[in-house]
Amino acid sequence: MGDIQNTAFLVEPSVVYRDSFLEAVREFQCEGAFVAMRELEKDDWRQDRLAADFASYVQHVLRMANRATQRPDLVPETRLWLVDGNQFVGALSIRHELNDHLLRRGGHIAYAIRPSKRLKGYGSLVLRLGLESVKDLGLATVLLICDSENVGSRKIIEANGGVLENEVEVDVGGQVECIRRYWIKLR
Repeated sequence: MGDIQNTAFLVEPSVVYRDSFLEAVREFQCEGAFVAMRELEKDDWRQDRLAADFASYVQHVLRMANRATQRPDLVPETRLWLVDGNQFVGALSIRHELNDHLLRRGGHIAYAIRPSKRLKGYGSLVLRLGLESVKDLGLATVLLICDSENVGSRKIIEANGGVLENEVEVDVGGQVECIRRYWIKLR
């Protein structure tokens, strides 16, 4: 692999990356987590439907950025994919605003790097590129949240200017988890 700083970039979701995206979904499934791709945990986008109608999934993801086409209980959310060469490496979610749930648990930005591509610098890169993209929304600061036990994400957030506000316990599906809440100034 070459220098990822020069070869990896953010793109809008596209059917061009179908095969490597589906490979990444299988990796996430083996791990048991989807982090930045929460809709893949629901029956609407099971692996078989996703593979059979990937174009519809891409359109669904692109519509998430538009308030008029987003569910009323959700905030507009831009999804971008980190690609290296022609391979899907990870996903980035940029929430345009915060609701009560995102203020407590989700934050403005979430990202996920497929398991086979971790520990290679992609996490730091996707967040750095995401912070550049979020400036276009006019936000002065953004909230990022990670599990307290996720040392890798903590280091990535802190390396990108994250300032720890607090560490809190939250109920996630009846299970208490400890999370860290960070703010990053963009200007």
